[in-house]
Amino acid sequence: MTQALSVIGLLLSLAVLVILCMKGVNIFICGIVSSLVVTVFSGMDVYSTLKTAYMSGFVSFMQSWFLMFFIGTFYGKLLEVTGVAEKVAKTIMQFAGRKFSLIALPIAMGILVYCGLNGFVAIFIFWPIMTEVFKDLDVPKRLMPAMYFLGTGTFANFAPGTPSILNNIVTGSLGVAPSAGFIPGMCAVIFTVIVGCLWFQAIVNKCRRNDEHFASDYQEEQEEREERELPSLLTSALPLVLTVFCVNVQWGGKNVFEIEEAMLIGCAAAWLLSYKELGFRKVVGYIGESAESSVSLIALTCAIVGFGYVIQASPAFQTIVDLIPRIPGPPLVSLALATNVMCSITGTASGAAGIVAPILGPIYTAMGLNPEMAARTMVVSATAFDSVPHNGTVVFAIKKAKESHKTAYWPLFQMSVLLPIMASIVCMVVGSFIY
Repeated sequence: MTQALSVIGLLLSLAVLVILCMKGVNIFICGIVSSLVVTVFSGMDVYSTLKTAYMSGFVSFMQSWFLMFFIGTFYGKLLEVTGVAEKVAKTIMQFAGRKFSLIALPIAMGILVYCGLNGFVAIFIFWPIMTEVFKDLDVPKRLMPAMYFLGTGTFANFAPGTPSILNNIVTGSLGVAPSAGFIPGMCAVIFTVIVGCLWFQAIVNKCRRNDEHFASDYQEEQEEREERELPSLLTSALPLVLTVFCVNVQWGGKNVFEIEEAMLIGCAAAWLLSYKELGFRKVVGYIGESAESSVSLIALTCAIVGFGYVIQASPAFQTIVDLIPRIPGPPLVSLALATNVMCSITGTASGAAGIVAPILGPIYTAMGLNPEMAARTMVVSATAFDSVPHNGTVVFAIKKAKESHKTAYWPLFQMSVLLPIMASIVCMVVGSFIY
């Protein structure tokens, strides 16, 4: 009876979290209330659970990621004030044409992430560029999180051979190469890029028909920006290229620079190239602004991560883990469903993969499923229901756009949940003919 109540509490807490998020309730309240639902139904001590499990998740995420949030926010600020982001955005639009800028941007993001650029770093590098493109094309900024996830959280994250944590966890657990399931995986990639770009453009067109704009004060911003003198393309590209290079450069099989160090090098380059305009005092001011902004942003994410830790501490969590292998249906389909069930509960693809892959991998391969196809199915499937409202990156991206779940989550859901589900179906259909 206790186990049943715990499972009910877990499912109810997820429903409460989604409803509160979509109603625009403060994220801190969402995280605490949802945690209380799990705790009460599971018969856990409320005080000790919040003090240990919830705060462990909160503090752990803060400790692991605050430095990168802080430096990344400062990096993005420098790209904005120096005109680097605007120049790169205009160059992309000139090269691809205004008509195809919204296609070129996610593809550019995806290529860099596929080549090893961390998804969190990508949001700091591309957000100011994406902002300028959206401003110039007068596209509602509530669609920015959706574009970010299309470029960094779908095809770039599940493509065969990608160095993403998700891909390495799954392929490593099943003992196959990172490029395992290459043909069905690439078919899923091609499908996602083509359908995703067309789908996103359709969403933009609908917003325009509804007379939606980037912001209410868009015209005033346009007039201010028209008078601005921008740096040269070479000056603009250098900080970006330098950052991406430093993130990926290796020596002896190990990264030479930590992610934070790489972004600091990019910050230094952007500052030195615009030293006459910025000076020293302005930069110190931007550092202070970035520190305050990053604390606020990461705390919102921590509030949801804490909820995830409470979920994992509940008796229901292990019960569901034990039940997952019993999902009925064809092996590939049940494997994809099982992966998504765990992703929706934990709110993270890599975290769910770390739990599911070692358990389900041996079970499904023992049933005769090809290990390469099993690995690729899990990787592609995991990129779908990890983008639930309580996913930390989802929360961060929506708040960075200064939007709410109510305004920004539905287009994000289409790009980062529905589209990957379709891609996983493509992957499974193609794989069933090959393996």
